[in-house]
Amino acid sequence: MCELLALSTSGPARLTFSLHTLASRGGATGISRDGWGVAFYLGQDVALFREPLAAGDGPRVRYLETQGPSTHLAISHIRHATQDAVSFSNAQPGATI
Repeated sequence: MCELLALSTSGPARLTFSLHTLASRGGATGISRDGWGVAFYLGQDVALFREPLAAGDGPRVRYLETQGPSTHLAISHIRHATQDAVSFSNAQPGATI
């Protein structure tokens, strides 16, 4: 089963412990090892990071936990593939968000 994390705040915040906890479900403590992604909404722009790897093993996730941008709105996803390939194109959130 895929898992989601959403953040909506009135003031800028960073995904630190929350992203760390979700990422651990993508490898260390959960079965959702088939890709991950996070979108940070920054005014009129979106910073989108995603990989077809286990989030719990990813150095990019570790970087975002400590150096990720402050935002008012973010969504993150870890994937447990039940169909379709484990690939970059299936890592969410996608570019259509």
